Amino acid sequence: MIHRPLLTIITSNLNSGKQLHKTLSALQKHKPSTVEYIVIDGGSTDSSFDAIRNFSEVVDRYVFEPDRGIYDAWNKGIALATGSYICFLGAGDFFEDGALSDILDCVAKNPTLDFVSGRAMIVDDCNLPIRLVGRAWEWRTFRRHSVVAHPGSLHSRRLFNKYGLYNADYRIAGDYEFLLRSGKFLQAKFLDRTIVRMLDGGISQTSNGGSREELDAKIKNHAVPSLIAYVDLCISFVKQWARHKLTLLFTRNFSK
Repeated sequence: MIHRPLLTIITSNLNSGKQLHKTLSALQKHKPSTVEYIVIDGGSTDSSFDAIRNFSEVVDRYVFEPDRGIYDAWNKGIALATGSYICFLGAGDFFEDGALSDILDCVAKNPTLDFVSGRAMIVDDCNLPIRLVGRAWEWRTFRRHSVVAHPGSLHSRRLFNKYGLYNADYRIAGDYEFLLRSGKFLQAKFLDRTIVRMLDGGISQTSNGGSREELDAKIKNHAVPSLIAYVDLCISFVKQWARHKLTLLFTRNFSK
């Protein structure tokens, strides 16, 4: 009898060989037999392929070819995945000690769950903490704001079977748009602990386009009335402007 893995972890990568090596090295220490790992590489020209080859005992499958971006890469990974649950780790991200065991235990005991998430600690290149992100999924909040920590969160294969794959036209908010499709019917659980350490500087953290894409996702999936969606967009821009001004202020004062 062939036993399917409980979890498939997917990492998309493009020219982040050093960070990919860090993720693979961490998984080498903690990867159980119930987990399969897939790397989707967009055709890197750095040391990424060497990292994949050097950790062949960790990487169960890989694709090395151009793609349209992160969500196209994830879709390729989902097509290859055999796990009952699927999660995504960025190159440079890794699970906190004991976290992988905790989330696997959670879905093993609660197989009807659609989505399991926790907190993510954003860290710098030296693995020093910057800030903690991630709140429990709750429809009345999530329909307006992407508050969950996506890296390391578990998605039941049933979600992809029912709602399809990620919209590869999105650059930043495709994961948010996907979870909006199920609306209030998502069966979610929150683990009140840090699940992953997430490298600072990803596209979702450095681009302002996410707010506009979230607007599109909310309207497209009828999560909120259009007027509310535009109000949220304006509030988001004001918060971004305020953070930028405060950063400039502190930088100037610190440099004096």
